[in-house]
Amino acid sequence: MKLDWSDLVDENSEGEEIYHAIRNAVLIKLLLNKIVDNNILYKELVKEIGNNLLERLKYNKASIMEKKLAVDYLQNISSSTREEIMKSKWEKMKLSNL
Repeated sequence: MKLDWSDLVDENSEGEEIYHAIRNAVLIKLLLNKIVDNNILYKELVKEIGNNLLERLKYNKASIMEKKLAVDYLQNISSSTREEIMKSKWEKMKLSNL
């Protein structure tokens, strides 16, 4: 594990810089709990960015910035989904009773 602590990240920073800043913040939390494991670090990163954000959105506890991030993501995924739909070949599907 490599630690390079920096708080000097803003929206104009490169994506890699932002990733490393988040990674290092999570790493410090783990180190404070005497955990040194890259697998746990990765799982905590996914949890922090994914699960925690989803939970805050689900229960209306997300910050304005988190909501903006989620809306931007939604717009991106919606756009790519529309593109996939337009490119796909549609065929008749038989639905069975479940």
